[in-house]
Amino acid sequence: IMKRFLLCLLAIRGLSVSSLSAQQKGDWNIGGNLGIGLSSVALGGESATAVEFGLGVDVGCFVADRFRLGLGLAYDLTGGDDAVHAIAVGPALSYYIPIGDSLFYAPRLDLAFACGIYGGESIPGFALGLSIANFEYRPTDRIGLSASLLSFSYSLLSKYNISTHTVNLGLSLSPTVGVSYYF
Repeated sequence: IMKRFLLCLLAIRGLSVSSLSAQQKGDWNIGGNLGIGLSSVALGGESATAVEFGLGVDVGCFVADRFRLGLGLAYDLTGGDDAVHAIAVGPALSYYIPIGDSLFYAPRLDLAFACGIYGGESIPGFALGLSIANFEYRPTDRIGLSASLLSFSYSLLSKYNISTHTVNLGLSLSPTVGVSYYF
């Protein structure tokens, strides 16, 4: 029974070592993501639910084992006839927790400076996001496939008398999928 126990411990340790080898200090990656979902939008004292489409790219480096610091650029379109277009750029911090040989739980915090366009006006602002259920599957050492299923985000765009606040809490309502290349 002791031999089985030690064999199990060695197998688990082997999985942990192979999982961590891809998220060591100094590792870099570049990736992109695509998302679609529903948002609650407050605009000019009125609120409505709107369809949201997002597209983003980012580059990052593991500044410590499992800690990834990245810089992202994203485009977001919210609404239909009275659509708000936004471009955001900013840092992101992720922490990778191995939950299998090639599967990682990677919660992520984003902060971005944004510029939106509504009614022909350019409106500056900021956005804050927290991806609570963010996962990455690594089929190879160089490729990562990610999915974010539960996230919270807040954005504020404001200029003169024009102000938009967008709050989004999605549980499979705002999923995103992404691909990363590690080098």
